[in-house]
Order: sequence, then C-alpha cells, then structure tokens
Amino acid sequence: MKIVPKAKITALTFSFFLGTSSMFALAPSTEHGYESFRQKDWQSAAIFLRQSVNMPSERTSELVYMLIVSEINAKNYKNVLLDCDLFLSLYPKSVYRAPVMYQKAKCAYLRGEYDNALLFFSDFCNSNVGHELYSQALFWIGESFFAMYDFDSAKEFYERIVLSFPDSPKKEEAQRRLEDISHYEREDKLLYLLKVTGEEYLAAKEDYERELKIYKNSDIDGLRQRIREYSAQIAELEAKIASLQAENESAKAELKNRPVVSPTPTVQQSAVLPPTGAISVPVKGGAKTEEPKAEEQKATQTPPRPVIVQPKKQVEKKSATGIMTESELEALKAKALRIQEMLKNSESETATEAEDSSDKNENDGK
Repeated sequence: MKIVPKAKITALTFSFFLGTSSMFALAPSTEHGYESFRQKDWQSAAIFLRQSVNMPSERTSELVYMLIVSEINAKNYKNVLLDCDLFLSLYPKSVYRAPVMYQKAKCAYLRGEYDNALLFFSDFCNSNVGHELYSQALFWIGESFFAMYDFDSAKEFYERIVLSFPDSPKKEEAQRRLEDISHYEREDKLLYLLKVTGEEYLAAKEDYERELKIYKNSDIDGLRQRIREYSAQIAELEAKIASLQAENESAKAELKNRPVVSPTPTVQQSAVLPPTGAISVPVKGGAKTEEPKAEEQKATQTPPRPVIVQPKKQVEKKSATGIMTESELEALKAKALRIQEMLKNSESETATEAEDSSDKNENDGK
C-alpha cells in the first residue's frame, strides 16, 4: 500500500471537499471549518470541525483528521488525544491511521507525558516500519529519553538517526543533541569530580576542625591543670616563705634580747676547811684514829663540774636568699659567731674562777 504524505493529505482533503461540495450540500459548520482550516485559523477550524464531527451524518475520516491537525496547531492537546482514540477506533484501516498514531504520540510528548510518549512512538515504529515518519518517531523517542535525563538511551536513538537515516529532516537536530549529550557528559563528569572532591574536602575539613577542637580543648585542659599545679606550688612556697620569715624574725629577736649568762659554781664549798696534815679524832675506848691529810682529801675530792651554757638551737637555713638579702644573712652569721665566742669565753672564765675559788679555800684552811 502506498503511503500518502501529509502534504498530499491536505491537498486530497481539499480536492475532496471541492468535489463533494458541488454534488452535495455541506453543513454550514463544515464549510466554515474547511475555510478556516485553509486559512490556518486553527482555533476557528477546531470549533467548526468539532461541530461537524459531532454530527454522524457529516463525520468522515478526513474531517476527523482535519480536526486533529487543527487542535494540534491550536495546542489543545487534551482533545487531540481523545480525537485520536476516536479516529483509531472508527477507522482502523484508514490511510490516515499512521499519521494519527504519530500525532497521538507527539501530543503525549508535548504534554510532558514522556512514558506514554515512549509507548505510543514504540507502537508506531513497530506498526509502521519504513514509513516516512519513522525516523522522526525515533527522534522523538530520543527526545523523550533526553527529557528524562536518560542520556545513554537517548544517545542510541540519535546515533541511529545520524547513521541510518542521512536524509531524515531530524538528522541535524540529532547531531546537535549528540553534541549536547557529549557536553553534558563532560559536565556530569566534572560535577562528579567536583562532588567527590567537595565531599573529600568537607570530610577533611570536618576532620581538621574536629581535631583542632580536640587539640584546643586538650590544650586548654592541660593549661588549666598546669595553672592549678603552679598555683598550688606558689601557695606552698608562700606558706613556707611566711613560716621561714616568722622563724627568722623570732630568731633575730631572741638573739637580740638574749642576756649574757654569768658563770656560777656548781659545787658550794664549806667556809672553813680542815688544816692540812693528819687530824686526830678521839674515838671510844681511848683509841685515836688518824684523819687523812688535806692533800689526800683534796686528791680524793671530786672536782667541781664546769657550767656549760648551751646556745639555743640555730634556725635551720632554708633558702635564705629567698627570704632575706645576702647582707642580712652575713650579718646574722657574724652575730651567731660572736655569740658562740662569748659562750666559749664564759665557759673558760667559769672554769678559771672555780679553780681560783678552790685554791683560795685551801689557803684559808691552812
């Protein structure tokens, strides 16, 4: 069966109406619809042709097809789908069947129903292999995939048009779509790389900020701990310094106000000593006993114990340079040496006076 082009369909329809108009009287709506269609007044043609199609006596396959074309040009896509279904159900063997299937699928695409468009164009291609609209149907299948961002599937149909249908009116558009897809693929690849790099950057940034926060917190905790330790050490040292200063002041006051100790005899001797030589002491029974001589008594007598004045315990030297100046420390040491010499002199004088007193008593006894 010979396929009639769409341009020839319009011409045939026009000649049909010219031929029949002279034989039969047409309804006014049909005449107005045809005149509007010829003048490409699609809105008026759709209105008048709709009135004729609704009348069974006026309805023909050519009239319904003209209504579908008018509604497509008027962008009344909802009515196009309904009228296509009506045409396919009423005229399944019409020569206009393939163009109506094509217009139905394209109308679904124009309405954004890409899944239905894929289904309708696939039915058209399977039923009309070799039709002049076949390559265009392939192009709109690619466009449907492209609109759904399925670039891989769309690329297959565009390449098929370019390679298999070099004379197709959609070849140049298919080539542009292939360039767009190549561009989009590069963009997608760059976006993917940017996304991966951005994710890695964000992850690294989050890790860095987390580590920095942990480091800052740990560093602050360490500083606080060290500050507490230093504060405790400072308080301890201040307490020690205060204690040592108090001891130092007490030692200074005690050494300054300490009186000099004079030597005193430890053994009090009798005022009258027996004469030297042997002394006869009468005893009972007329016997006399001889007393030991003074020299022997002196020899056997225990010598007096010298009085030793012990100085008070020296103040322990603890980091004197941290408590007093160097000159004050040297002065304190010199004063302590003088006190020790005074004590030694006092002890020697005490011993000498004790010996002199003993000699004097012996002489008085003689």
